[in-house]
Amino acid sequence: LVQLRNYRGNKSYGIIESNISCTVGYHLNFSIKTNSQLKRLFSFRKETFQIKTEDKRLRDKIVSNKDFKVLMNLVRNTGFHPYVKGYFNENNYCITTEYHLLFREREDVLEPLIRFHKFLIKAIKEYFVSD
Repeated sequence: LVQLRNYRGNKSYGIIESNISCTVGYHLNFSIKTNSQLKRLFSFRKETFQIKTEDKRLRDKIVSNKDFKVLMNLVRNTGFHPYVKGYFNENNYCITTEYHLLFREREDVLEPLIRFHKFLIKAIKEYFVSD
């Protein structure tokens, strides 16, 4: 199940949440943070994003995913800056993406974001089954 909510007002932002029921005690936390154009301008490292995870397999799957590549292209060319995190919470594995809505192409990110969440759900489920 993927839930998408957009909030408009003083703070215009969107949240996409997915929960996977699991009782596995393994904590496979990850985060994906984008670097702003300003930060990339003054940094020696020109990376568009940072993925933090202890699992190289998951990182490689994320980086090679076609929807992730579409999203990172949008990050490079628009004001889209999502923050994605995956974490174990009691009997659920939660995947959450937060992003602001203060850019013109905000409708262009919805489909790739939802497909990316579906990919993450599948990848995490495979991970729990394979261990």
